[in-house]
This record gives sequence, structure tokens and C-alpha cells, in this order.
Amino acid sequence: MKRLVKIGFLSLLVVALVAADSEAQKKKKGGRGGRRGQRGRFSQRGGFGRFGRGGGAAGLLRQESVQKEIKITDDQKKKIDTAFAELTKMMQELRDLPREERREAFQKIGELSQKAGKTAMSSLNKEQKKRLDQLMLQRSGARALQQEAVQKKLGFTRKQTRKMKSLIETQRDEQREMFREMRENGGGFEGMREKMQELQKKNNKAILDVLTKKQSEQFEKMKGKKFKFQSRRRRPDV
Repeated sequence: MKRLVKIGFLSLLVVALVAADSEAQKKKKGGRGGRRGQRGRFSQRGGFGRFGRGGGAAGLLRQESVQKEIKITDDQKKKIDTAFAELTKMMQELRDLPREERREAFQKIGELSQKAGKTAMSSLNKEQKKRLDQLMLQRSGARALQQEAVQKKLGFTRKQTRKMKSLIETQRDEQREMFREMRENGGGFEGMREKMQELQKKNNKAILDVLTKKQSEQFEKMKGKKFKFQSRRRRPDV
């Protein structure tokens, strides 16, 4: 059981590390990072990664309770499982790799995540995607507000957009520093998880404070009928 939890948490670390390194490289080359990572439909990762549906939504789609909620057929389930087979295997093997080999593995996993996600999502019909979007908003919570599509639907002002961009950049800087320390000091799983949770809690509050009362009410309606997600201990999102 504990091993499965670690695998799920490792998937979160992979997305964050790849995203942070990618953003750092863009800044060095004078590229435009920032808002490009916010485009597309609702993404669970938001400023915490840029795999969108290929990562968060597709990972959520693998949960049995979610499959039942959006009425996945046996044929669709087979396609989803096949799409993620290689990715799951790599995630399970990641913990046994020497530290010097993990960076390359992280990049490979990121690429596989995008590919598997696109394949899995392509099997859904319009209604299934609509409900999955609602579930994504519920699961993502405040992080979904980092997405351009969500901001547009809520009618963000220029001031709100600038404020959100500033919060995202600050969050990325904090994440890069955290993972830099992890690589240099070899921090343990429990310690890193606690730091990640504390950082996310602080960021979520700052993000929600950007909304007006009316926008907060609209955001709740966008989430649709409340859904009870299964515990990650039973099946982690990889």
C-alpha cells in the first residue's frame, strides 16, 4: 500500500521537475514561458506542470470510480489501459534507478505521459469529456484558475490576469528551489511531501483570493454535480 502511494507521489514530482526545468531553460534562452503553459482546456497541473489532459485528466480517467461516473465502455477501458501500460511500468521502475539516470527517465516519462494521455482522451465522446472537465475542476480546485480557458469563462479583468500571472511565476520559482534542494540534498519522501502540501495550501489560498464573490459562485457551478473521488491510496494517478 505504501509503495503505491510513493508511486503516485513520484508522478507528481516528475511533472513538477520537468515543468520547472523546462521553464528555466526558456528563461535562459529568452523564450516566452509564462502564459503558454496555461492554454488549452482545464488542466489539473496548471502552473505546476503543462501536460494538461495528457497528465492530470488522463490520470484521473484511469480511476475506476471516474470511469463509472462518465460511463466508460469496456472497449474504451481497454484502450485506456493499453495507452498507459508502458508509462505505469516506467513509474514503478523509477525508484530503483541511480540518481544520475533519473533525469533522463523523468524526460522520457513526461513524453510518454503526453502520448498516453492523448490516446486515452481521444477515445471519449463529447458528453464524457464534458463531465470529465467538471470532475477535473473539482479535483483541481484553485489550481484550475491558472488556466486561460477558466479565466476567460469567469471573465477575468486585466488586473486579475496580471495578478494570477505573478502568482504563477512566484509558485514556479518556489518549486524550482524546492526541487533544487531535493536534488542536492537527497530529501526523503515524507519530508518532500509535507513541504509540497504546505506550499500548495498557501498558493491555493492566494489564487482563490483573486476571485470576486460572483466569480467564486460561478466557479462552483462550473464544477457540476459534486463527486466523491476514490482515495489515491487505492489507485494513484500516474
